Amino acid sequence: MIGSQNIPHDATLPQLADVLNPSKMMEVFQEEFFPERGRFQIQDCSIERVKYKPGKNCLLCYQLEIRDRVTQQVGWQRFCTRIFAKGGAISRFSKAQSQAVVMPLFGKPVSHIPALDMVIWAFPNDRKLHGLPKITDPIFLKDRMLPGLIRSTLGPGWSISELSNEVVHYVPEHTCTVRVCLQLQNAETNRGQAMTLYGKTYYNEEGREAYHLMEQLWGSEVRRAEYLSMAAPLGYDPETKTLWQLGLPGRTLLDQEMNAPHFLTLLGGVASTVAALHQTSVSCSRSVQLGDLLVKLEEMKRLLPQAWPSCQGMLHPLVDRLILQAGDLKEQPVAILHGDLHFENLFVDGEKVFLIDMDNLCHGAPLQDIGSFLAGLLYRGTLTQVSGQLIERIGDVFIQQYEKRVPWTISRSELKWYIATALINERAFRCVTRLKAGRRDILDHLIRLADRISLEWNENGFSLSRGDKDGNIL
Repeated sequence: MIGSQNIPHDATLPQLADVLNPSKMMEVFQEEFFPERGRFQIQDCSIERVKYKPGKNCLLCYQLEIRDRVTQQVGWQRFCTRIFAKGGAISRFSKAQSQAVVMPLFGKPVSHIPALDMVIWAFPNDRKLHGLPKITDPIFLKDRMLPGLIRSTLGPGWSISELSNEVVHYVPEHTCTVRVCLQLQNAETNRGQAMTLYGKTYYNEEGREAYHLMEQLWGSEVRRAEYLSMAAPLGYDPETKTLWQLGLPGRTLLDQEMNAPHFLTLLGGVASTVAALHQTSVSCSRSVQLGDLLVKLEEMKRLLPQAWPSCQGMLHPLVDRLILQAGDLKEQPVAILHGDLHFENLFVDGEKVFLIDMDNLCHGAPLQDIGSFLAGLLYRGTLTQVSGQLIERIGDVFIQQYEKRVPWTISRSELKWYIATALINERAFRCVTRLKAGRRDILDHLIRLADRISLEWNENGFSLSRGDKDGNIL
């Protein structure tokens, strides 16, 4: 449960404390779906995801563990919910009822709890992801969706003999990624083969664009020369808005211990992969410019204090300073950027580093990607209490290895501007919108750290963080 000290006081959403309390919601869901001690008993309730918009609404995804009192079997059911201002849920519920729905394993496809101004969608029903029921249905995958994809990938003669699937990442109303493990058989040679695929369904046409960009990257010279490592794009299904790609071995960079000796070696691989991407020519319609970052800073100046008023005293002068400093930034080279460069989007297999999740590819200044990655490093170090000295060393290694592989140099003062901006626009923002336990304190640290970085415009070394007496990031 999220501690009460981490729950914003929101006059528009007074039910926020209740819906963020899994124990409370377990009782609510029991009464809504299985009243009067019926056949099914909810044994556990956890919150998988929160997306909070201060003063507007809040989306929550719950996972329930449900026991059948007759068979004693246990099953699980996701519920995606959204709460609104008083009286705001009824019109959304009426609209949801008019959409096509499928029966979930437990509960009703769509529900409404007036006391909480809450609308509930039982997975795989989703307000926007209309392809979700099909890409989570093993029978549909085996018999209809994947046979053509397998033949186009491996050639004729191949068929699916076994299939298992699971949801690996679900962002309600936005995307859902499934992992599909296949056992294949070739009728002509009687040869068998295992294959793992990942399918990602989208609420809009971003998947189509991502697939076209991945095709360009896959065919690029830097990828063929193995400077850039990525998952192979296999196809795009317009009916379900699903992008399919080949599975990768290994684990994310987030799973690697920063204190481990080999982590610095991995940073060389990360820098090499990012540098290769930045020097790849891709036809992309999207771009992120300096003005976009300034607009976001102004938005954060307004939004963050709505959730945590105490941060306003330091945040407002910090944002004003960053906007003023932006006038001194020199013109930057334009490159193809990853657009969401953080630990979870870097896959590690041995010493090889792969880029994943290409949804946000865009043109922009390389310092945007680098600043975002290093802001994520500082965030991760703050969260796990890694020493400031080690964080600086990791950052130094990454920058030095990156500079060796690109034709441009990195201005340390300008890099610091991008890091401080990313700490506010990305990391502090996520602390407010995700409402994870303990992030209230992290938010204060991030703003304080961004403030300190923005005040230290020097060209000598990385030196981004000062430590306390124990060397922890302040």
